[in-house]
Amino acid sequence: MTDIIVVVDAQNGFCHPEGAAIKNKKTREEEMALGRIVVRIRNFLNEARAQGLPCTFLCANFRLLYTNLRWDTQIHDELSPQKKELTFWRDNPDDDPFLFGLDDFLKKFSNPNIILCGFLSDCCVEHTALMALKRKISVSFLLDCTYPPYHKKRKSFLSAAQKKPWSVDVSLIRFATSQNILYKTTPVPD
Repeated sequence: MTDIIVVVDAQNGFCHPEGAAIKNKKTREEEMALGRIVVRIRNFLNEARAQGLPCTFLCANFRLLYTNLRWDTQIHDELSPQKKELTFWRDNPDDDPFLFGLDDFLKKFSNPNIILCGFLSDCCVEHTALMALKRKISVSFLLDCTYPPYHKKRKSFLSAAQKKPWSVDVSLIRFATSQNILYKTTPVPD
C-alpha cells in the first residue's frame, strides 16, 4: 500500500479566521482551534515530505480565483504546496474530486491509500473520502489534522458511508493521527 497525503481545501476561505466560509461562525475558542490545526497540518506535511511521502492538494472553486473572492480561494500561506506537488482544482465543493485529475495522479501508485487532512471535515473531507471509497481506494482520516475536529463524527461517517447506493467496503476506512502515519503505529480504534 502506498500512502499519499491529500490536503483538502487548505484555502484562506476555509482555514483562516477571516475566511468567508467560517467568518462570524466561530467562537474565540474555535478560532484558536483552527489555528492549531493549521500548525498541525503544516508540521505533519513537513515531516511527511522529509520521509518522502507524496503530498498533493485538492482545492475548491477554481473559477473564484479571478473574482473579488480571490484571497479566500488562495491556499493558506502556511500550507502552500512545494514546487513539485500538484494542486487539483474542482469547480465547486460538491464536484467529484477524482474527475479533476486526482484519479490520474493516483494511478501512478500501486494500491494507494489516501491520507486525508484539511478543511472542512464534515463537508469536503468527507465528500473526498466517499468518492475514493466509491472507487475502492483506501482512505485514512487524520483525526488531529482536520477541522472541525473529527473525533466525534467517526461513527456517523461509517453509518452514512454504508447507506450510499454503491457498495462501501468499510475495511478500506481508517481513522488515525499524524503520529500513527509518520511512525507507523496502530491506527485509532473505531
